[in-house]
Amino acid sequence: MNTVLFTLFAIMAVTVAEVVDPTATPIAILSQSQSMESDGSFKSEFKTANGISERVEGIVRKIADGSDVTVVRGSVTWVDKDGKTKTFTYVADENGYRPEADFFPTTPPVPLAIARAIEWAKTHPESTTIESEE
Repeated sequence: MNTVLFTLFAIMAVTVAEVVDPTATPIAILSQSQSMESDGSFKSEFKTANGISERVEGIVRKIADGSDVTVVRGSVTWVDKDGKTKTFTYVADENGYRPEADFFPTTPPVPLAIARAIEWAKTHPESTTIESEE
């Protein structure tokens, strides 16, 4: 039984092993720091030689119901294949994960006819109610 398990895990390890390009040049880490405090707050940041950087900060705070919530704020910056610097920021808290960046896709505008229909429905709620006949 042990031989079968060992063989199975060996096959799995070989199957999921990451392929490393031996000709790839390692990217230097220019700076890196981390700190964790006893109150649960933390900070972490790093910068690499190819323009990638990340900064993360977390704090623990109490919300209205008295429970503790970890609030994480961060940013990530890199240089894209066209040589343009890209940055996005994010917040993660009791309201979920909210990333922001000027290069994220945006929602198309609501067509005028739909906007008018929505506005009409708001001002005429009695007209939009369907009553069942009994």
